[in-house]
Amino acid sequence: AVGMAIGTAALIIILSIYNGFDELVKSTLSNVEPDILITPAKGKVFIPEGEAFERVKRNPLVGEYDLILQENVFVDYDGHQGIAKAKGVDSTFEANSTLAEHITNGMFSLHKGQLPQMVVGAGLAY
Repeated sequence: AVGMAIGTAALIIILSIYNGFDELVKSTLSNVEPDILITPAKGKVFIPEGEAFERVKRNPLVGEYDLILQENVFVDYDGHQGIAKAKGVDSTFEANSTLAEHITNGMFSLHKGQLPQMVVGAGLAY
């Protein structure tokens, strides 16, 4: 009986910890990833024009939207190489995004005067 109680208690503790981590990951990703992502049916890119996009823009349920061009890139800097995800964003991204809340070193800025800036993730920065 004692063995069953210990096993049950251990299972409850492990599942509670997993549930906590699951909620943490979901809350973090929901702040960074969009609620809806529109991608091309074929190919890599598409031009966001036409009646379908106009309907999305006019829809009162759509609070805000950003146009983003995303691609995997090869990065080579100071003898270190790796694969990264580059995102080109439109002018509304900085105002609409909550990404600045997750910056731990430096500041979130897409422009310095007229010059475009890059925001580097922690995995690439180190």
